[in-house]
Amino acid sequence: MEELFDEFVMQALSHNASDLHFISKKEHTIYMRSKGCLKKLSTLPLNKYEQLTHYLLYLSEIDLNQPHKLQTGHFKKCFENHCYHFRLSYIPNFDSCYLDLRILNHHPNITLDEICVFEDVRKIFQKISNMKNGLILICGPTGSGKSTTMHALLREIDKEREKNIITIEDPIEITNDHFVQIQLNESQGLNFLTVFNQILRHDPDVIFLGEIRNKESAMLATRLALTGHLTLATMHASHCQAVIRRLLNLSVLEEDLKEVLRTVICQKLIYSNKQEKPIVLHEFFDSNHIRNYFNHKKIEYETFDSVLSKAVKYNYLTLEDIEGE
Repeated sequence: MEELFDEFVMQALSHNASDLHFISKKEHTIYMRSKGCLKKLSTLPLNKYEQLTHYLLYLSEIDLNQPHKLQTGHFKKCFENHCYHFRLSYIPNFDSCYLDLRILNHHPNITLDEICVFEDVRKIFQKISNMKNGLILICGPTGSGKSTTMHALLREIDKEREKNIITIEDPIEITNDHFVQIQLNESQGLNFLTVFNQILRHDPDVIFLGEIRNKESAMLATRLALTGHLTLATMHASHCQAVIRRLLNLSVLEEDLKEVLRTVICQKLIYSNKQEKPIVLHEFFDSNHIRNYFNHKKIEYETFDSVLSKAVKYNYLTLEDIEGE
């Protein structure tokens, strides 16, 4: 099974795919997500499909004694002198299981100059990189490049090598030799509370919390920012106003958000017929927009619709590219 798995991973890597999906219904099919779309990679006979999925469950240390439990596992594997990190998400079905295998560190080390389409966006990131405190959020749907943009921003902050940057991640998606990167592990006592109490003793300048996905991580990000440290995190949300609503729904106090939330960035990837690489488009809330939101005042900002129109105007995209957006 190792040889078959290696073959699928090599195909995925050659297409810059972010995920492999294993779906067993009438057919037993492996898909890859490339350029934002699911593409069929292979269909296998049932016996070979089951052998392959059991091999992945074994590598990921998924507990097969609890087949009806949602589980997540991790493993590493090397291909062509590069060690890749994989995250396996296991969802049981009534008659099978659904697996999603994310290739975590298959991210190019691109710069903010490469990410930012427009100069005004680049200036906003430059302003953020000079901030000393507060909470900065980079948001977007799954596969929108949040981690790539966040690490480009962290490298910009760290370009003079004068900052002590500590990351708290589950799992670590992109490694950086200049950062202290902490992998959360509940079984070893590395949870949000213990990490919070410990890292403040290590004199951080910047703290990156990998992803806000629940009440505990939302509260941790806010508490870290309230201590006066520059705190950055990613989050799933479709636009800037939804970010604030989601934080409030996760029980973060409005007064705390008013005090620490400095910038909200939402981004989308748009794949163009004109070029191989996707276009990254951004929507921003700065401190003034955030203040107006909480004061129930009209918020005037460049929404995704207006950014898309600007990208078409300057020939980065065509009308055909943005259909359905």
